[in-house]
Amino acid sequence: MTTTRAVPRPVTAASTLLFLLSALAAFTAVVFFGGVLGGAPWVLVPCVGSFLLAVMGFVGAAHLRRGARWARAVAVVIAILTVLVTRGDALLPWLAGVLAVLVVGLLVLPSESREFFRS
Repeated sequence: MTTTRAVPRPVTAASTLLFLLSALAAFTAVVFFGGVLGGAPWVLVPCVGSFLLAVMGFVGAAHLRRGARWARAVAVVIAILTVLVTRGDALLPWLAGVLAVLVVGLLVLPSESREFFRS
């Protein structure tokens, strides 16, 4: 369902953060693809996974502001998957984890966010 009502601020913020998280996944896919070209074929699996997360995230971010319930579910699943698969002590995994936790928090906790997707 889509809506023409005003979009609450938490939903707008979550959509923007999901877009940034998807851009980070797209960047990761490009880096992994460089590894595939460099002679490491085992890197193809995380490359494809990152690419699929990026595409689903971009589509979900675009439809969050329209009030699509499935986009909220997609955003939460992508955020949970991001937290589960990112590891390392570099800056990008930490940034991805923080963005993912913020997306879930903004979509689940504020009551105006829940009401926006409920009606």
